[in-house]
Amino acid sequence: MEQRNSTLELRKGKIVFLNGLTSSGKTSIVDAIQLTSDEFFMSLQMIFVKK
Repeated sequence: MEQRNSTLELRKGKIVFLNGLTSSGKTSIVDAIQLTSDEFFMSLQMIFVKK
């Protein structure tokens, strides 16, 4: 098996947490941030269901 040397550079970032009801505009806010920001931006959506 061939080994490769690689490095990973981690830079300080920002975390934006949006919490709200369904259809309250969270995704629209994320879309607006992504369109206006020069920085890399990743969106993660999580849905929790209470049983």
